[in-house]
Amino acid sequence: MLEYGVPAAKMLLTGKTGSIARVKELVARDENRCCADCLTEGGPRFCNVVLGVIVCSECAVVHRKLDKKLADVQPVEGNWKPAWVEKLESAGNGVNSDLYEAAFPSSWPRPKVDGNGGDNVSGAVLAERCAARAHLERFIRAKYEQLLFARSDLRKEA
Repeated sequence: MLEYGVPAAKMLLTGKTGSIARVKELVARDENRCCADCLTEGGPRFCNVVLGVIVCSECAVVHRKLDKKLADVQPVEGNWKPAWVEKLESAGNGVNSDLYEAAFPSSWPRPKVDGNGGDNVSGAVLAERCAARAHLERFIRAKYEQLLFARSDLRKEA
Protein backbone atom coordinates (compact mmCIF):
# COMPACT_ATOMS: atom_id res chain seq x y z
CA MET A 1 0.00 0.00 0.00
CA LEU A 2 1.38 3.37 -1.00
CA GLU A 3 -1.17 6.00 -0.10
CA TYR A 4 -4.12 6.05 2.34
CA GLY A 5 -4.97 2.39 1.93
CA VAL A 6 -4.93 2.41 -1.88
CA PRO A 7 -3.29 -0.76 -3.21
CA ALA A 8 -0.12 -0.16 -5.21
CA ALA A 9 -1.51 -2.00 -8.25
CA LYS A 10 -4.53 0.33 -8.43
CA MET A 11 -2.32 3.45 -8.14
CA LEU A 12 -0.07 2.14 -10.91
CA LEU A 13 -3.03 1.90 -13.25
CA THR A 14 -4.97 4.98 -12.28
CA GLY A 15 -3.07 7.27 -9.95
CA LYS A 16 0.01 9.41 -9.60
CA THR A 17 2.40 6.48 -9.73
CA GLY A 18 0.94 5.38 -13.08
CA SER A 19 1.24 8.88 -14.51
CA ILE A 20 4.85 9.19 -13.41
CA ALA A 21 5.74 5.82 -14.92
CA ARG A 22 3.96 6.64 -18.19
CA VAL A 23 5.64 10.06 -18.45
CA LYS A 24 9.03 8.41 -17.97
CA GLU A 25 8.21 5.98 -20.79
CA LEU A 26 7.13 8.81 -23.10
CA VAL A 27 10.18 10.95 -22.34
CA ALA A 28 12.43 7.93 -23.07
CA ARG A 29 11.08 7.58 -26.63
CA ASP A 30 13.75 8.24 -29.26
CA GLU A 31 11.86 11.26 -30.61
CA ASN A 32 11.72 12.83 -27.13
CA ARG A 33 15.34 12.28 -26.07
CA CYS A 34 16.43 15.71 -27.28
CA CYS A 35 14.94 19.17 -27.02
CA ALA A 36 12.22 19.85 -29.60
CA ASP A 37 13.70 23.25 -30.43
CA CYS A 38 17.52 23.30 -30.05
CA LEU A 39 18.00 19.51 -30.27
CA THR A 40 20.15 19.44 -27.11
CA GLU A 41 20.28 15.97 -25.56
CA GLY A 42 20.09 15.29 -21.84
CA GLY A 43 20.10 17.85 -19.07
CA PRO A 44 17.08 19.13 -17.17
CA ARG A 45 13.89 18.23 -18.99
CA PHE A 46 10.62 20.05 -19.22
CA CYS A 47 7.44 19.60 -21.19
CA ASN A 48 5.20 22.21 -22.71
CA VAL A 49 2.03 20.29 -21.89
CA VAL A 50 -0.11 22.44 -24.20
CA LEU A 51 1.97 21.53 -27.25
CA GLY A 52 3.15 18.15 -25.98
CA VAL A 53 6.87 18.78 -26.58
CA ILE A 54 9.93 17.97 -24.48
CA VAL A 55 12.37 20.87 -24.16
CA CYS A 56 15.61 21.70 -22.34
CA SER A 57 15.80 24.22 -19.50
CA GLU A 58 16.96 27.07 -21.76
CA CYS A 59 14.12 26.56 -24.24
CA ALA A 60 11.64 26.07 -21.36
CA VAL A 61 12.39 29.66 -20.29
CA VAL A 62 11.25 30.88 -23.70
CA HIS A 63 8.23 28.55 -23.79
CA ARG A 64 7.05 30.12 -20.52
CA LYS A 65 7.04 33.50 -22.31
CA LEU A 66 4.83 32.30 -25.18
CA ASP A 67 1.19 33.28 -25.56
CA LYS A 68 -0.74 31.68 -22.68
CA LYS A 69 -2.79 29.51 -25.03
CA LEU A 70 0.48 27.89 -26.15
CA ALA A 71 2.38 27.61 -22.90
CA ASP A 72 2.18 25.54 -19.77
CA VAL A 73 5.66 24.27 -18.94
CA GLN A 74 6.03 21.48 -16.40
CA PRO A 75 9.08 19.52 -15.23
CA VAL A 76 9.02 15.93 -16.49
CA GLU A 77 9.67 14.76 -12.93
CA GLY A 78 6.63 16.60 -11.52
CA ASN A 79 3.07 15.51 -10.81
CA TRP A 80 1.16 15.33 -14.06
CA LYS A 81 -2.53 15.66 -14.79
CA PRO A 82 -4.00 12.88 -16.95
CA ALA A 83 -4.71 15.38 -19.76
CA TRP A 84 -1.01 16.33 -19.91
CA VAL A 85 0.00 12.67 -20.21
CA GLU A 86 -2.55 12.19 -22.99
CA LYS A 87 -1.21 15.25 -24.84
CA LEU A 88 2.37 13.96 -24.71
CA GLU A 89 1.15 10.52 -25.84
CA SER A 90 -0.67 11.98 -28.83
CA ALA A 91 1.96 14.57 -29.77
CA GLY A 92 5.59 14.35 -28.68
CA ASN A 93 8.56 15.90 -30.43
CA GLY A 94 8.19 13.83 -33.61
CA VAL A 95 4.58 14.79 -34.33
CA ASN A 96 5.25 18.41 -33.39
CA SER A 97 8.27 18.55 -35.69
CA ASP A 98 6.09 17.31 -38.56
CA LEU A 99 3.53 20.02 -37.75
CA TYR A 100 5.66 23.02 -36.78
CA GLU A 101 8.82 22.46 -38.85
CA ALA A 102 7.36 21.15 -42.11
CA ALA A 103 8.55 24.26 -43.98
CA PHE A 104 11.69 24.91 -41.93
CA PRO A 105 14.18 26.61 -44.27
CA SER A 106 17.74 25.32 -44.32
CA SER A 107 18.87 28.94 -44.45
CA TRP A 108 17.53 29.61 -40.93
CA PRO A 109 20.14 28.50 -38.40
CA ARG A 110 18.76 26.40 -35.57
CA PRO A 111 19.69 27.85 -32.17
CA LYS A 112 22.24 25.87 -30.20
CA VAL A 113 22.51 25.50 -26.44
CA ASP A 114 24.82 23.26 -24.46
CA GLY A 115 23.69 20.42 -22.19
CA ASN A 116 23.93 22.64 -19.11
CA GLY A 117 21.30 25.06 -20.32
CA GLY A 118 23.75 27.73 -21.48
CA ASP A 119 24.30 28.92 -25.01
CA ASN A 120 27.06 27.09 -26.83
CA VAL A 121 29.17 30.20 -27.42
CA SER A 122 32.34 29.27 -25.54
CA GLY A 123 34.49 32.28 -24.73
CA ALA A 124 31.92 34.63 -26.20
CA VAL A 125 31.43 38.09 -24.81
CA LEU A 126 28.21 39.06 -23.09
CA ALA A 127 26.86 40.68 -26.27
CA GLU A 128 27.24 37.39 -28.16
CA ARG A 129 25.45 35.48 -25.39
CA CYS A 130 22.58 37.97 -25.51
CA ALA A 131 22.41 37.63 -29.29
CA ALA A 132 22.30 33.83 -29.01
CA ARG A 133 19.45 33.98 -26.47
CA ALA A 134 17.59 36.48 -28.64
CA HIS A 135 17.97 34.14 -31.62
CA LEU A 136 16.61 31.26 -29.54
CA GLU A 137 13.56 33.29 -28.56
CA ARG A 138 12.97 34.49 -32.14
CA PHE A 139 13.17 30.91 -33.39
CA ILE A 140 10.71 29.52 -30.82
CA ARG A 141 8.25 32.39 -31.33
CA ALA A 142 8.50 32.02 -35.11
CA LYS A 143 7.90 28.29 -34.78
CA TYR A 144 4.92 28.25 -32.42
CA GLU A 145 3.31 31.72 -32.33
CA GLN A 146 3.84 32.92 -35.89
CA LEU A 147 3.76 29.41 -37.43
CA LEU A 148 6.42 30.47 -39.95
CA PHE A 149 7.66 26.90 -40.49
CA ALA A 150 4.36 25.08 -39.93
CA ARG A 151 2.51 22.81 -42.29
CA SER A 152 0.36 24.89 -44.60
CA ASP A 153 -2.94 23.50 -43.25
CA LEU A 154 -1.92 24.48 -39.72
CA ARG A 155 -1.12 28.03 -40.88
CA LYS A 156 -4.53 28.33 -42.54
CA GLU A 157 -6.31 27.32 -39.32
CA ALA A 158 -4.58 30.04 -37.29
